[in-house]
Amino acid sequence: MSEYKITINTYGFKCPNCGTDFILRYDTKEFLKIECYNCHSIINVDASEIGEYNPDPQKVFERGLEEYGLDDYKTARLFFEEAARCNHPMSMYYLGNMYNYALGGVDKDIAQAYKWYSKAASMGCEKAMNKLALWNWDGYYIEQNKSKAKELFLKAAEKGYVNCMYNLGLLLTENYNYSDEDFETAVYWLNKAGDLGLAISYNKVGDLLEKKGDLNAASNTI
Repeated sequence: MSEYKITINTYGFKCPNCGTDFILRYDTKEFLKIECYNCHSIINVDASEIGEYNPDPQKVFERGLEEYGLDDYKTARLFFEEAARCNHPMSMYYLGNMYNYALGGVDKDIAQAYKWYSKAASMGCEKAMNKLALWNWDGYYIEQNKSKAKELFLKAAEKGYVNCMYNLGLLLTENYNYSDEDFETAVYWLNKAGDLGLAISYNKVGDLLEKKGDLNAASNTI
């Protein structure tokens, strides 16, 4: 097993042996001994020259995503927390998932999940908007608020998030009392979702047109 000694002045560095990227936490101590998880080299790190903590949140998030994909949720959570401190929306969304599904060494905590989803949504994260909209729609975890669900679905749909285009169409036409305006809006977003590759949306448009009695238009729907 190879052993190396390096001195760094930033929170990111590469393994001297295999080039694997490492990103250290904000509370890094001055001297560390790290084993590379790829080549298993031992790296003795002198971090005493690091100045003000100023990480690249996107790189920190991407590293967390790698660990998440390897099912190492505890390590992933540390990186997501780090990036979230730098106001990285997708990291906040993934922290919401951690608490929602009890991953990364934390218990299921809906209040914490809601907090992180809300923070992410407020910063424009479409996935978080979709999650909160679904919660508002079904009222399982929080008080049901379909108006809020519609607002969130629409906001994310306007940003181009296909799932919210589809969900908005479903929400607007979930009963038989919807208005013509709701119907037209639903068909617009469902067709847009279909145009962007969500084929099931076209099927839903066909169902809606059939229920409305427009059998000719329904038969021409993909």
